[in-house]
Parts: sequence; structure tokens; C-alpha cells
Amino acid sequence: MESPQPVTFDRVVLQEDITRGQRVESFAVDVWDGTAWKTVVQAGAIDPAGLFRTQGGVL
Repeated sequence: MESPQPVTFDRVVLQEDITRGQRVESFAVDVWDGTAWKTVVQAGAIDPAGLFRTQGGVL
């Protein structure tokens, strides 16, 4: 996802079509902080709610 303006967020929602079986074993969400990539969410399988909080507000 790209945005022309900085965006602050504190949650990420991911969903998986489990009718085809669980396929996601692990994942990470990284953001560019202006100088380097920073991991803000890292988890195993996607839970049914699919809601993950980031490590603090992220720009």
C-alpha cells in the first residue's frame, strides 16, 4: 500500500479464505520509516478476527 501523504495507523486487518484451508503460516507487516524498513506486526497464523495491533502508532 502506498500513500502520497503520511498515514498513522495502529491496527492491521488481515483475512484468509479458510474454506480452502489454512495457508498462511506466518507473516509480517513492514513500514518504511524514511531510512529503513521496520516490522510493526509479526505473527503466526491469521486468527478468525484478523485484527492485529501495531507496535505503537505508525506513520
